[in-house]
Amino acid sequence: MWRPKEITEPSQLRSLRLPDSLLPVKVIRLMYTHSGSGVLALAYNAIHKLWRWHKNEQNPTPNATVDIAPQIWQPPSGILMTNDIKDANTDDTIPRFALSKNNSYVLSGEGKSHSSTCQISM
Repeated sequence: MWRPKEITEPSQLRSLRLPDSLLPVKVIRLMYTHSGSGVLALAYNAIHKLWRWHKNEQNPTPNATVDIAPQIWQPPSGILMTNDIKDANTDDTIPRFALSKNNSYVLSGEGKSHSSTCQISM
């Protein structure tokens, strides 16, 4: 069973800047995928972004690691998943999203009635 590791020293912390070839925008929600091979983000402009770590010699179990930079994933269609916020007051909305257990679907919404779904390939 997985247990969180207790961090007691600053030297135990490591960070990684996620490369972003899309329009860089402030991230307001962030989560790991259930498989541990990606990070899903919801940006302030209501666009979802997915970074994936791929299996290779340096990362045989394609899990998230700061030792290897992930790649930003874009759908083959080129159409990004974006929540419809044109009628929403962004100061009063609460952005949120959920990822299916098999990492294939995202359900996302901001506010009370705006939501969208998208299938992603992991």
